[in-house]
Amino acid sequence: MLTVVAEARTPQAPPPAATPRAQPPVLGVDGARFTVDGAPRFLLVVSYFDALRAADATLEADFAWLRRHGIDGVRIFPNWWRCAAVRQCGGHPGDDTLMAAPDGALRPAVLARLKAVLAAAGRHGLIVDLSFARETVRGGDGRELTPSAYGDALAAAVRALGPVPHVMIDLQNEVYQNRLFADSAAADAPRVAALARRVDGGPRIVFVSTSEREAERYTYCGADGCPLDVLAVHDAREPNWHDRTPAVVRELVALGARHRPRPVYLQEPQAWQDERAPDRVERFLDAAARARRAGAAAWTFHTRSAFILRDGRSLASQVEADERKVLEALRQRADAPAGTP
Repeated sequence: MLTVVAEARTPQAPPPAATPRAQPPVLGVDGARFTVDGAPRFLLVVSYFDALRAADATLEADFAWLRRHGIDGVRIFPNWWRCAAVRQCGGHPGDDTLMAAPDGALRPAVLARLKAVLAAAGRHGLIVDLSFARETVRGGDGRELTPSAYGDALAAAVRALGPVPHVMIDLQNEVYQNRLFADSAAADAPRVAALARRVDGGPRIVFVSTSEREAERYTYCGADGCPLDVLAVHDAREPNWHDRTPAVVRELVALGARHRPRPVYLQEPQAWQDERAPDRVERFLDAAARARRAGAAAWTFHTRSAFILRDGRSLASQVEADERKVLEALRQRADAPAGTP
């Protein structure tokens, strides 16, 4: 399991060059911060859920665009729903997820595609949040994979990927809504920790995404020796999410200080499409900047514009004009000192 050392707070490293890399970046953890190629960095991530169904040309163009504007990584799902409408998710299980029902067998063609997507991200210097989900894999009768089958499939998938230094692994998306092994967090968390030990097999960054309320239970599972490496939380989606961001981060940083420091990763804040305030561009830019200043290690721009990337669709072609403004200004705003206009 990843060794977490004392926190180091140094100035942000400049974004890497846009030229293709011979090797992917190396993502690490240093206390409560993430590092990229050994240098501490506040990570800006973008939701890119349907990556495995995107064409090669789409990946190349989207990844180049994101890196050009200082975005550090993408969050993708190998078991993503086959959504029916752009910017909406109808919750339709696909017949092309990495895992197949009813036994969790890995589809060889999808595994090969996943490896190709990860390689493309690496060439562009992007880190990848590889988010797994059990509830999106279902058979013809609508039944989900059993927890046992899912655990076996997850372990097999990670083994099959081999060394991927630019990847961190979310064992189960929103475990507070999608329990893996038990109905309560108290009973589920230790078994999730056991799954993390199975999946680790080396210096991997492994975590589970949860809520603010259950972050302590799942990340530390009742003991400081728990193998999860990141405090990854999803926003409570309250109307004042923007103004709550710094307080939420400070509480999570304090939680880490009471146990063992972990990077605070705001993995899924408010979705862009759910915010209708007239100043929403400013709200998202300011939320990312305030998250960093409060001590967060990573923040995601969560958008549904990449929920469907099949059939030639791309993120760049589906974003709204104001959404593009956010994506292209995030790095500059996040890195700006407090009080900068």
